[in-house]
Amino acid sequence: MSIGVAIPKPADFRVWVIQVTELLELSPYQWSVGSGIGQNALSKFINEKQRDLRLETASLLVAHARTVAVVQGKTLPALPTGIVGKPVSKNVPICA
Repeated sequence: MSIGVAIPKPADFRVWVIQVTELLELSPYQWSVGSGIGQNALSKFINEKQRDLRLETASLLVAHARTVAVVQGKTLPALPTGIVGKPVSKNVPICA
């Protein structure tokens, strides 16, 4: 059973973030503050001092980038494709 949601791998999302940073001419600091996340969170992620981001943090970054892109009249690159839910074996218990 697939849930129909694709979550990008952190390394692929990092590449997208770097592309968007350059396209929108935002510093990691500006993007972090504008997204309402910790001031250094994005910089640490870009510089691989932080391996990945929480989904909520990624969601806030994407939402802010979309807003800035509209204001600037720019089109964001597509988010990277990711890991899609895969069928679960009948022998694996599902935790509720």
